[in-house]
Amino acid sequence: MRSIKEKILVIIGLCTHLGCVPLFKPKMGEVDATWKGGFFCPCHGSTFDLSGRVFKGVPAPTNLSIPPHKYVSENHLVIGEDI
Repeated sequence: MRSIKEKILVIIGLCTHLGCVPLFKPKMGEVDATWKGGFFCPCHGSTFDLSGRVFKGVPAPTNLSIPPHKYVSENHLVIGEDI
């Protein structure tokens, strides 16, 4: 599992290829006919799913990073500290 809460994704928005900023493209078909939604890096074409997992065959070598974080209440998120 890549997120603590089902509807909230905490992710570092830097492509793991060369550090560019991927664009959030949540709509099906937005990048190409097979696109199911996710993150697209326009600099070199790396693609990631909606959980930030890298697709095979793109320049990015690994998934988008998840920083250490925790929820201290229902509406309060602390980034930089684990549970």
